[in-house]
Amino acid sequence: MKKPTLLISINGYIRALPLSQKARMSGMKSGNLVEAYNKNRKKTKARRWLCVLTKIFQKLSGSKLQNTKGLILIIQARKKVTKETKAAQSSAKKQQKARAIEPILKQYGIEMVKVPGGSFDMGDRFGNGDDSEKPLHRVKVNDFYMSKHPVTYAQYDAFCEATGNRKPEEAGWGRGSYPIVWINWYEAVEFCNWLSKQAGLELCYTIDKKHEDPNNTDEYAKIKWTVHCDFSKNGFRLPTEAEWEYAARGSPLARIESKYKYAGKRDEKAESGNSNNSGGQIHLFEKEMSQKSVPYNMRSNIFEWCWDWYDRDYYKYSPLDNPKGPDKGSKRVTRGLDWIHYVTYMEVHDRYKFAPSSNDVLLGFRLFRSA
Repeated sequence: MKKPTLLISINGYIRALPLSQKARMSGMKSGNLVEAYNKNRKKTKARRWLCVLTKIFQKLSGSKLQNTKGLILIIQARKKVTKETKAAQSSAKKQQKARAIEPILKQYGIEMVKVPGGSFDMGDRFGNGDDSEKPLHRVKVNDFYMSKHPVTYAQYDAFCEATGNRKPEEAGWGRGSYPIVWINWYEAVEFCNWLSKQAGLELCYTIDKKHEDPNNTDEYAKIKWTVHCDFSKNGFRLPTEAEWEYAARGSPLARIESKYKYAGKRDEKAESGNSNNSGGQIHLFEKEMSQKSVPYNMRSNIFEWCWDWYDRDYYKYSPLDNPKGPDKGSKRVTRGLDWIHYVTYMEVHDRYKFAPSSNDVLLGFRLFRSA
């Protein structure tokens, strides 16, 4: 059975208003009236419209108004409440989504932390970097979430068992909680999409395996899938190079004062992942770090894949707001440093690059999300 409606026709404009019990005192009446009034007020006299609106309101609500001024005040008040309600609903939805992914993160042993956005000077601050790390330039990034530690063998093995993807070989010291290595860039983005699905989040990546990426200029590449990233989605993804360096530089004060030459650290002796201190193997996660810097180690053990294509001259034309790298290239940026290289190559601004199809004992990744 159809709900009864009231048809209103003025100067050729027809509007059907439902007369259900809910509609009588709900926002339906004020919303429809405002829409009708705004659309036709230039074509008719204001006094006539106020008279018509008053009659409609009385018909829908079953009550009488003392004057038309009261009607306009009611409409304006309902519009204001509606905006406030939408903001509250949006906030509640974000909190609900954040709570919804907690079981998945707990299931796979993933710890995420929120990093408040801000501005910092990106690049070589100490004058001893490569030309690709210059000039020092101002960059702004939005809030984001990141995993405290790189993805582990245990977490990646779960993905392989669920999808049938290959399990990377061991590096010689076991699997479990050790950082995953032998991972190429394409496998990393596939893992991100898989985990996003598990958590009920939006997918950041669109992956086309049938068509070669025209932006991949490496003529010898073994794999050239076309991958696009929508950074507005709330799913898991790789960091941009700027996000990685921003987080690695430590606290807001440390970023301003340029305290840390290494990731959240002043002293090269604190770096356990380099060949000076690693003992010739990957280390398990370091959790004992100063809360004044960052509560996780971003510079030890492995190279971590970033989203960006690599261009040695990119810093010369990088935008201020949320840079995401050049449009094309033959290699993708990696950050961090592995257990093989000396500590002199572990400064926080150091940039490295690999072909996205590369599988290497040095290559792993960390999870990020847009906040």
